[in-house]
Amino acid sequence: MKQSLSIICILSVALIFLSILSTHNKAPKEFGYEDLSEEDKIIVDIVLENYGQWKACSTSTKTGRCSNVTFFKENGEILFATGYNTSKTEEIGQNVSLMTEIMFKVFEIDISNRSLIRHSYTAQEFQHENAAMISATTGAKFKHGLSEIERRNVLANEYSIAMMHR
Repeated sequence: MKQSLSIICILSVALIFLSILSTHNKAPKEFGYEDLSEEDKIIVDIVLENYGQWKACSTSTKTGRCSNVTFFKENGEILFATGYNTSKTEEIGQNVSLMTEIMFKVFEIDISNRSLIRHSYTAQEFQHENAAMISATTGAKFKHGLSEIERRNVLANEYSIAMMHR
C-alpha cells in the first residue's frame, strides 16, 4: 500500500512538473504582416515608408543605427519608438570599458499624411519619457539587413503585441 501511494505521489509530482515546463517553454505567438487587418497594415506601411526618419540617430558625438523597434500606447494614442545601438568598447591599458549612450526616438503616426511626426515630452512628462525610453530600447531586435517582408513582419509583431495591451 505504501509503495503504491509513493508511486502515485511521484507520478503526480512528475506530471505537475512536466505541465509547468511545457507551458513555460512555449514560445510566444509571433504575428506576421498577413495577420493584421487592412487598417493595421496601413500603420505598418507608413512606418516602413518613413524608414529614413528612424533608421539612424545622431548626436554631436555619436551616430547609432536603429537596433530596436516597438509600438506602445500613451494617453490612448499608438506611438512608434526606436532604440539605437551606440555601444562602444574601449581599451585603456589592460582595462576594457563599454560605453553606452542611450538614444531613442518616439513618433506619432499621421495616417492622413502617411508620415511620422517626432513626439516630444515636456519636463513634467518625464515619467512618460522614461517609459518610452525603456520601450524603445527593449523592443524587438531590428537588423538592417532584413528583407522588406522580414521588416514588415517584425513591425507587425510589435504592433500586434502593443494592440493586445490596450
